[in-house]
Amino acid sequence: MASLEDFGYFFKKSLELYILFQVAKSVASACVDLLSEMDSASSSLLLSFLAHSRCTCVFEVLQPSYQHVVDLSHLSRPQLNFICWTTPYEEEKSAKNSESHCAVAPDAALDFMASLGAVSVPYEVYGIYHFFRSSRRFT
Repeated sequence: MASLEDFGYFFKKSLELYILFQVAKSVASACVDLLSEMDSASSSLLLSFLAHSRCTCVFEVLQPSYQHVVDLSHLSRPQLNFICWTTPYEEEKSAKNSESHCAVAPDAALDFMASLGAVSVPYEVYGIYHFFRSSRRFT
């Protein structure tokens, strides 16, 4: 059975053939890099979770070769920063699930992905006191 590294190598070689779809090419390459940089247990766990839950990963793509407001010159290649998982769209359930587009609580999802070795967006958890104190400024 072929390993994930073998798959990544052959997938990247096939991406080199693409002339069009440069953004999709860099995102696909970053996905392969993300999976290749994880240990085999973590990548297997992530792929199994995605297959069983039918969730979709949402990432921020940091592309150092494109102009960006933030200086990305420290990156040598595109990087994916995990944001959340979303559930598959199902019309009959969309009205009931309209409270959130996240499949898992954002802090739990970010911590889980970080434990697998993925880079995730930074976050802070604030208590309810902070919410009420800061919301008065906007009234």
